[in-house]
Amino acid sequence: MSSAQPLQIAILVFDDVEALDLGGPYEVFTTASRMHQRLHPGAPDAFEVCCVARTLDPVRARAGLRVLPDADFASATAPDVLIVPGGVVDAAAAGPRPKPPRCWPPWTRWRAACRWTWRG
Repeated sequence: MSSAQPLQIAILVFDDVEALDLGGPYEVFTTASRMHQRLHPGAPDAFEVCCVARTLDPVRARAGLRVLPDADFASATAPDVLIVPGGVVDAAAAGPRPKPPRCWPPWTRWRAACRWTWRG
């Protein structure tokens, strides 16, 4: 990457997220950063990846895997790319929705704001 700043990747995590849909993109971007470091020692990371959830409470994926979010909606910085993995979204979409940070699009526009989607 020619930029001195890493591309900020946020992966949304929620109860009943598909573990593979979360882990796949996470591995792709973190591995790409490690490979970039091997080819360009001392250069900034190509990507910074974080998992973001409504709260900092542990999230349980469909298969029971527990994930600790890196940030919640209140503390997350604006990502360059937001990945919304698959899973059972009924509970995540139901109930009161917290106000998203001003730097993020509202819930209903998140998908349209993504640059691309992960299709597994």
